[in-house]
Amino acid sequence: MESESNTLIEIDQNISKLKRTIKSYTIERKLEVIELLRNVYAGNKSKCSKELDISRATLNEWIKDESKFLEVRERNDLAIRKTRKIVNQELRKTRGNIKSWRKSYSDGGKM
Repeated sequence: MESESNTLIEIDQNISKLKRTIKSYTIERKLEVIELLRNVYAGNKSKCSKELDISRATLNEWIKDESKFLEVRERNDLAIRKTRKIVNQELRKTRGNIKSWRKSYSDGGKM
């Protein structure tokens, strides 16, 4: 019974070693790697993949999808600019309200 238990533990440990880790990369990182591939590695996918620890298949996928990544980045940048504009407008309103409140408070609470 004990040897069977040890065998199961060994099998479980071996399976754990075989499990592949899945890495997640941001769009910015993917675009950065594509730029490095072109400018630093002069298109040498083998060298780039080894040094950055990214498979060649992944590099090829990213190159194929580069225009999609650029489009998403542009949409995100636009959304960020719109959000900043809204936040700045709300901030101006809040500052105006604070100034009004301070003025009314300094005038003895009369509005």
